Amino acid sequence: MPPYEKRENTTTGVFRNILERKTYSFICAIDFGTSGTGFCYAVLKNGKIDAKRDIITNPDWPGNQGRGKTSTSIILNKTTNAYIKFGTEAKYAARDYAFNQRDRFFELFKMQLYEHMTDTPFIVKDTANNGIDALIVFRESLRFIKKVFFEHLRMKNVSCSEMDVSWVLTIPAIWDDAAKSLMRKAAVAAELEKEDGQLMFALEPEAASLWCLASGGISLKEKDVYMVVDCGGGTVDITIHEVERADAQRPLVKEVTPASGGAWGSTSIDRCVFKLFEEIFGRNRYDQMMKDPLGHTQLQDNVERAKCSFNGEINPVIQLPDSLLNSTKNDSNTPNQAVSIYNRVNQTRLQLKGSNLLIPAAIFSDFISSAIRSILNHVHGLLLQHRIKYVVMVGNFANCVPLQKQMETLMDTFKIKLIIPDQPGDAIMKGAVIYGLDPSSVTSRRARKTYGVKILGNFIDGVHPIERLVIKEGERFCSDVFDVFVHKNEIIPSGYIVERKYTKVERDQTQMGVDILISDEDVFPLFADHYSVEVIGKHTINTPMNGTGSVTTGMLFGDTEIRCKSVNELGQEVETALVLT
Repeated sequence: MPPYEKRENTTTGVFRNILERKTYSFICAIDFGTSGTGFCYAVLKNGKIDAKRDIITNPDWPGNQGRGKTSTSIILNKTTNAYIKFGTEAKYAARDYAFNQRDRFFELFKMQLYEHMTDTPFIVKDTANNGIDALIVFRESLRFIKKVFFEHLRMKNVSCSEMDVSWVLTIPAIWDDAAKSLMRKAAVAAELEKEDGQLMFALEPEAASLWCLASGGISLKEKDVYMVVDCGGGTVDITIHEVERADAQRPLVKEVTPASGGAWGSTSIDRCVFKLFEEIFGRNRYDQMMKDPLGHTQLQDNVERAKCSFNGEINPVIQLPDSLLNSTKNDSNTPNQAVSIYNRVNQTRLQLKGSNLLIPAAIFSDFISSAIRSILNHVHGLLLQHRIKYVVMVGNFANCVPLQKQMETLMDTFKIKLIIPDQPGDAIMKGAVIYGLDPSSVTSRRARKTYGVKILGNFIDGVHPIERLVIKEGERFCSDVFDVFVHKNEIIPSGYIVERKYTKVERDQTQMGVDILISDEDVFPLFADHYSVEVIGKHTINTPMNGTGSVTTGMLFGDTEIRCKSVNELGQEVETALVLT
């Protein structure tokens, strides 16, 4: 089945249904974080909302005592893989899970998507280190959140059907498209999208940016450039926007440079603390604790409390679980002896009294400084490249006092004002509601890679190598040509669509194969077999014998997702699930 040949630009509207968005009565935005999850919603009035007044944050997660967010933790039935409990309630239920071993407990699993290795299955591990298809864990989490949303509305006697809601999922801007694809599959499996266009993604720093403008958190005028630093539990996302319209009712911004960042969120501090425990008490005790769901989760909570209350000066004290302190058959030292040995070897002054471990402030500061240093270095590099008026810091990690102090010091050197809005952890999900109301609020973005398809192109003497010459029906073609739709770093308007019409190469050809390609090269390669080119999706579409045998392939860019669809002359459509990396 030969690939494409002759192509021409065309406009037939293969994504007409996407651009002609339906107006829903409700917008519900889900901020699915590494350590905490929340949602908020708005009821539209004549298709509009007042951002300051109409966005409602969910206050009543089960077992959460009125907090706006709950823990991103879930217990699944080991047999059916259905959710049993989610959130803080799941953490409380970890005691029963530890005893009965019937169920599986997961936490901090979102970060495993960021750490996913290319060309390997998406697997997340429970606290007993047993793997499962990540799609199942995310699907069940979203199913639970959806249930809580509708229960919340019923408690308020608000009438709402599943077809009345537009869902917005927040995702890190630095996630690769493979992670986005998995989240979409999970959301569709959780029935958040029952019709095309009912579900969209909002990039977390972009959502925070829109909320700060709409809420009056920053005062900007047209052409002003500002940076949003989203400091979450797992990742830190940084985006730079230029104001196109400074209107609180409908702000418009454009992306100045592709979003960037790294795994520098607050959970990177947790990893340093847990590594310390392993070094002190040894691998045997550490593994014993990691296999104890109750002890593991309790320790995670204790580390979180120490981290949130740390001001850089007071020595934090962390209560350790019995599973970390109990001896195993391979241990020769008591816990106190283990601490003494660690102090002697490393010249430190840790103290263990009962089950409480005191960690000197200097050591804990080093753990925090490692994450902060990465953030500051990256921000500093961007400030050298762009004229920034404000830097806005959001996300729960933005509450970290040492981070705030060091960021303020950096801003002082550039004479830039640092803004941290009230409740910085809520800025993302509130801004996601604004984005859901009008995705064109972000008017343009920069293409992160070069995208296109593989075709048979017209052979050009002196340009194409002779070994690529292919003869079809008496005509000369060049094999494996990379037909580019958009180039890396190209400015892409919101809802930008590129369509090409291709004609089959052989008269008796009944199908046409579409290979969708990407390349990360700054100068795009000419051929699809270049080392930098990856096939990120494939689909096959019929080419009827009657007619010209032409097929129109369109790619939708400029939004938070990339989609590719082909349509033949009979109007039959095929859309591929892009497996981007």
